[in-house]
Amino acid sequence: MNKQPAAAPFKAISPPLQEIFQEHGLTEREIEVAHLLVGEGLDNKEISERIFRTIITVKTHASQIYRKFAVRTRAELMALVVRKLCTLI
Repeated sequence: MNKQPAAAPFKAISPPLQEIFQEHGLTEREIEVAHLLVGEGLDNKEISERIFRTIITVKTHASQIYRKFAVRTRAELMALVVRKLCTLI
């Protein structure tokens, strides 16, 4: 029997980060992916393993997140989220 290793538990999203994601109209799955991208700094492969989806699916979610935040890259997304978090403090 070929057992897959258990995925790492999902960390709770901080309320300010959750608020930013919701303000941009992210779906629940997009919020989960955005948190793993920004909050945990995981790459697409690591995210796909964590949420049990293909890398193609993760890339699709990431593209939708970038579109909703009007950015083109992960670095731009992270910078934008950091700026928004700084305004909440």
